[in-house]
Amino acid sequence: MRQAFHSYSILQAFLVIIFVGVASAFLVLPPNSVIRSDGTIVKLEAASKVHEEVMGMLRLLKDWRMLALLPMFFASNYFYAYQASVNTTVFDGPTRALNATLEGAGAIIGALFIGFCVLDGKYLHRRARGYLGLAVVTVITVIVWAVGLSWQVTFQRDYVAKHNNQHISYHDSNYKGKGTLYFFYYFNDACYQALAYWIMSALTNDPFKLARFAGLYKAVQ
Repeated sequence: MRQAFHSYSILQAFLVIIFVGVASAFLVLPPNSVIRSDGTIVKLEAASKVHEEVMGMLRLLKDWRMLALLPMFFASNYFYAYQASVNTTVFDGPTRALNATLEGAGAIIGALFIGFCVLDGKYLHRRARGYLGLAVVTVITVIVWAVGLSWQVTFQRDYVAKHNNQHISYHDSNYKGKGTLYFFYYFNDACYQALAYWIMSALTNDPFKLARFAGLYKAVQ
């Protein structure tokens, strides 16, 4: 009975979060009511025609800059399956949930860090910020995945069978470093994703081209 109550409590919490999220959407201003910091007003662009979009996508696939970014696009979501597999294989249920919370926290903090401290900083020119962002993301990626690899080589999919059918719990003394790793997995992910979008946004100011860039990005993902 207690377990059933616990399950219903989780469901109720999710429903509250969903309804609050839906309600908060009504607080967002329409684009033509948004005034930028420089005093300009956001203009609504007329919808493009189907054949214009088709031709635009064909031209996009001939753009060497976008072709050069395809490996980055491909790698941007590739690791989720691996991290989820490790989470399921090694940790018990409550610890998986804790890892998911740490992932979300890491993503939020990572996005704020790369945005405010690197890519949108006013202390460097835009080009210099781009190079700095690339360097920062590269260093973070190498460090985080080097730590992940150093742990990965110590176990395989039969981890639980080799440890007396015991998953790792957040109560265990050896969990602290692994929880930190999951936090930084998604800290790294947010920095990487933000850099990808920032690079695309630096290539054009045309909203239709930007939409196609983002569409290609998500399609490759």
